[in-house]
Amino acid sequence: ACILLPANLRWGALAVALALNAVIALALGYSLGSSVLFAAANGLEAGIAAVLALRFCGVKARRIGLRRLVQLLVIAILPAAFASTVFVCMIGGIAFDLPADPFWHVWFATEALGMALTLPAILLISRAAAYPEFRRGALEAAALYTGLAILTAGVFAQSSLPLLFVPFPAMVLIAFRLGPAGAALAGLQVVAISVPMTVSAHGPTMLSAALNFTARVHLTEGFAGALLFTGLAVAGAVAD
Repeated sequence: ACILLPANLRWGALAVALALNAVIALALGYSLGSSVLFAAANGLEAGIAAVLALRFCGVKARRIGLRRLVQLLVIAILPAAFASTVFVCMIGGIAFDLPADPFWHVWFATEALGMALTLPAILLISRAAAYPEFRRGALEAAALYTGLAILTAGVFAQSSLPLLFVPFPAMVLIAFRLGPAGAALAGLQVVAISVPMTVSAHGPTMLSAALNFTARVHLTEGFAGALLFTGLAVAGAVAD
């Protein structure tokens, strides 16, 4: 919202998003104080990421190539996630006796992975019109997305084989045919399928017996991020 919306709408959209963030935290069983703290930390993170992205990463450009996406990750997303982590650990430690360890690296990984998966994808989807050479028929696009969804669901419906490599050829095909915006949408689709299935104790990450629940979710998000950026790299090369 801070990047895509006009200046006169940004603060209102951010306020609504933060209110929803606090409500969701309350629904998950966190206290009112913790819910407000988490929402404030997310707001700080979003604001810092937006400022850095707008000033240093060229996210207002008509097309966003792989170089700008890497800049977005290194210059905006990671520093914003770090600042959010420092804020929530400091305030949480003072106000709620929240232990910094292991909370800090769980928060940082969650925030960094979440923003790395969503922000580049949303920016590219919003610029689909900038890639007219990748316009395809609705039937072809639906077939490609459906194929990837079936592969992803099949991989995460079982927990006995390490099949995380299976969706990659489908993502590469989507990148060739549908371009950066199509690859970005496909990446979000994979996240929407793989993460809930991991949360429900399904998928190849269950093979990692040494990992706890949170680490398995982060591993799945890391897989989705690798898949997304593979698709974006291929699509960017084709577009250039």
